[in-house]
Amino acid sequence: MMSRFFQEIKKFSVENGRIYIIFFICIFIIWYTNTGNIFEITIVFFLHFLGDIFMMMMWDYYAQNDKKKWGIYQILSMATFTIISIYAFIFNGKLNYLISQIVFWMSSLKAYFDIKKSNQKIFNYKTIFWLGILIIWGYMYFDIIHGFWAYLQIIWFILFAAFLSINDEKIKYFWSLVAIFFIFVSSGIETYNSFLIADIKGIDISFFLLPLTVFIFYFKNIKKYLW
Repeated sequence: MMSRFFQEIKKFSVENGRIYIIFFICIFIIWYTNTGNIFEITIVFFLHFLGDIFMMMMWDYYAQNDKKKWGIYQILSMATFTIISIYAFIFNGKLNYLISQIVFWMSSLKAYFDIKKSNQKIFNYKTIFWLGILIIWGYMYFDIIHGFWAYLQIIWFILFAAFLSINDEKIKYFWSLVAIFFIFVSSGIETYNSFLIADIKGIDISFFLLPLTVFIFYFKNIKKYLW
């Protein structure tokens, strides 16, 4: 598995080398304008990068119909993002990323039970979708976050988790592609808003740049999964 992991990093670097360039340009701008802690941003970015590598490995094994490894790397990916989200909540006061992980873990548990061939009916895309609706309602009721783009970001996080739980492969892949695109767009706007108040956090910029690489990965492989 380690050799496959390093192969994925090499492939990612070859296919998405421009992301490194964009990231270091962003770091320079943040340093020059004093709008964020570049050490914190770099650490979170590369942790997120690790989670994305796990996600790409997940889809590679999914294409090979290796559901066991698909489930393992989905859980590793979700665990990595959860660690980042806990950090963002404790040190940055950003609760939206952490709460959104609930629906992703529901999706991971469904994958786990699918591997074990255990019929746990509660873990399905409908349950995850309605749980997501409840979370969004909670955000609005308690007025936890503000801004249209922040809400849009949460909605697409939740929809992405629900789409991962759909059994139909083509529907799963297509709507996951759509969700990642809107996560990239909404996170980009949130990063810009953070820049305007000189308070960019690592999780802001990582959820802006790295979903773009996952979107490109999905888009490049769209024929493999949809046709």
